[in-house]
Amino acid sequence: MMWTTKRTRRTTIQLAALAIMVSLSGCGYENLNSLTLPGTTGTGDDSYTLTIRVPNALNVVPNSPVRVGDLEVGTIRKVELDGVQPVITISVRDDVQLPENVTARIGQTSLFGAKHIELLAPAPEVAQGSLSDGDVVELANAGAYPTTEDVLSSVAALLNGGGLAQIKTITTELNRALGGREGTTRQALAQTEQFVTGLDRQRDEISRAIDSLDGFARDFKKGNKTIARALETFPDALDVLSKERERLIAMLEALGRFGDQTTRFINRGGANLTQNIASLEPALKALANAGTSLTDSLYLLGTVTFPIRTMDEYIRGDYVNLFATLDLRLESLDKALLTGTPLQGILTSASGLLGQTIGLGGTAGNPLTDPIKVTEPLVPTDPSAGAAGEKPGATKGESTTPEKAPAPNGNVGTGLLDLLSGLLGQKAGG
Repeated sequence: MMWTTKRTRRTTIQLAALAIMVSLSGCGYENLNSLTLPGTTGTGDDSYTLTIRVPNALNVVPNSPVRVGDLEVGTIRKVELDGVQPVITISVRDDVQLPENVTARIGQTSLFGAKHIELLAPAPEVAQGSLSDGDVVELANAGAYPTTEDVLSSVAALLNGGGLAQIKTITTELNRALGGREGTTRQALAQTEQFVTGLDRQRDEISRAIDSLDGFARDFKKGNKTIARALETFPDALDVLSKERERLIAMLEALGRFGDQTTRFINRGGANLTQNIASLEPALKALANAGTSLTDSLYLLGTVTFPIRTMDEYIRGDYVNLFATLDLRLESLDKALLTGTPLQGILTSASGLLGQTIGLGGTAGNPLTDPIKVTEPLVPTDPSAGAAGEKPGATKGESTTPEKAPAPNGNVGTGLLDLLSGLLGQKAGG
């Protein structure tokens, strides 16, 4: 009876174990970490799932925490391979909103090797969008912090082969080099600071110079073919210069002799040349002051009195409009034509001389219509004079032909008056 009871108990245990094994195999059981542990964060219905592609999983295991700012907000659900790329699946609480450009880092929780994932949100001004269930954090935004092994190996390399033993030697040599030169060293550091500060102030100019140099390089690159052709023809040019070597030398020698002659000329007549140039200064200054008037006056050359610029104003078809005022007075002609010449003033003197001779004043008037103003009679009115054309005192039968005018005696005014009087008298007698 007892044996039967023990046998029945053993069979029950075996069947229970078999049932558990079958159940676990049906659930895809791998290890304890494949099961969701109680008390983990972000594993309930109030969570969403994210996938993170990392360069190295670093022994991360499921059920490890997910943190934001050292606060646990989720749990690692699964670690697997997508080809050769490690992929970590995490679940995060619904109340934690993460931007699309969030950064994921694998960190070490303790010195014993426990790992966690830290999510680093960017600054609010650069945050983009929001992650939702099923989104992926790409490899570019994933990484890892240095592990304890990395830190210890770096320290070991520094202590063993990092040259710490030479620090004393370096310090001793620096003291020896700078000893007694503290002031000079301080000035050098101050000048270096000023130089760096100046460079910092001129960053924009330096950037523009670099950009200009880059543009020049691009233009230079575009002209590679032209430069190549120039380099190909350069030997021919050198060959031509080589053939013309003697002529070039002769030309340079002649140029040297010309320079010597020019130097001697300047040395001998330098003072006169300077004086002549100084004398030209007023004329050149007057030309400069004339401005555009001199060039504008060239339009009148060859077109007097019809300037080219205003031709459409006075030429209308087959006729020309012209209104002119002619001033033919000797004084005006003298000013217009003889000013600045050795003959200046001759016409003005002649005008005064003629005015005194014929009794005309220097008044303006129309010579074609104005009457001749005679201040005294050209032919004397003598009662004893005979008929017109007879000489006073002449008897009948004598010739009435006027006598020849006497030769000039130096009195120009009197001679001209006698000449005009004789002519007018002859006309009256005829």
